[in-house]
Amino acid sequence: MHSVLMNTARGQLSEIADAVGLSYDALYARLRNRVVFSPEEVRALITAVPDARIASWVLLNTGYIAAERGALDQPDLNEQESLRHSVIRMLIEASEAAAQVESALRDGYVDHREAIQIQQDIETAERAIATLRTHVSRYRNP
Repeated sequence: MHSVLMNTARGQLSEIADAVGLSYDALYARLRNRVVFSPEEVRALITAVPDARIASWVLLNTGYIAAERGALDQPDLNEQESLRHSVIRMLIEASEAAAQVESALRDGYVDHREAIQIQQDIETAERAIATLRTHVSRYRNP
């Protein structure tokens, strides 16, 4: 999560801190793992910065995967279009992970940078699959 938020400008980080109800220094301490986020702060952070990587970081090593409630990048889609978007996104993300593996194996060796990138691509694909599962379950349980 640190890398997701620290890649934003300091002014934006101050705005995020305000949205979460923290000072800039308090948010920075949490991002550096000096202080633990409270559940309310995590909820406010995900609301302020709707990046799935934050939810995935919160759920890291828990056995759970973050799923989006809809096509967050295109909120004007209706339910069927959102489902179609989820299918396409899942296919793209899984294909990108497979392409990274194929690329890494060309030289017969997967180095640590390639392994990190592959893991990130797999996590993104897992979120896309979880999101698709959430959308499909709406049709099963109306």
